Amino acid sequence: FGMPDAKAWIAYGASPRASLGIIAASRALALVRGRDYVIPQDVVEVIPDVLRHRLVLTYDALADEVSAETVVNRILQTVALPQVNAIPQQGHSVPPVVPAAAAAAGR
Repeated sequence: FGMPDAKAWIAYGASPRASLGIIAASRALALVRGRDYVIPQDVVEVIPDVLRHRLVLTYDALADEVSAETVVNRILQTVALPQVNAIPQQGHSVPPVVPAAAAAAGR
């Protein structure tokens, strides 16, 4: 993605659990905003809060007083958002989200 500075600042990135946190927080934000679907802006808004404490910065970043929030914001400014249409097209239905427990039970 052309971010050599950000790569030099990160010693250890976020674990796979971070992506689960992003998904859960994005869904919660969408629900609070009255939607039953997530849009890219929801994800962008929760990423700093989810990732801020999960990144381990290099000693160079700490010496340069670069914060985890700065790194996350740099990445968010560089990576383009996907262009989506949040309204289902006519004739296309969106399948309902089934909780994992219900899916495992065959419901």
